[in-house]
Amino acid sequence: MKSKKIVICSITILTVCIALCLNIGYKTNENGETYGRMAHIADPTGIFLKEDPDLIAVMATNGKSGYVKKDDFVSEIPKNPEEALNIQEDSFVKSIPVYKNDGITVIGEFQFN
Repeated sequence: MKSKKIVICSITILTVCIALCLNIGYKTNENGETYGRMAHIADPTGIFLKEDPDLIAVMATNGKSGYVKKDDFVSEIPKNPEEALNIQEDSFVKSIPVYKNDGITVIGEFQFN
């Protein structure tokens, strides 16, 4: 059983080393913005990326794939229970633009609450 844990640990360490050596991360557009899936989702190699890209992949209401700006999409974590309750009370459908990976060309909208 102990040797099985060592093998699993070794494989994990090796995978992380390979990812770091290959500099796995997000693509960057001409404006220097990173784009891709959110960090809590693994990239194709199964390695979790460290932070969210500037432009986060979504599906627009018109069915087109594109990106929303992180600042438009990710909200701050409530600082206290009162703030959390206020956010819940204000929950309504928000609509934000969906861009091509250039972060400029609008191709649709994304709705969430």
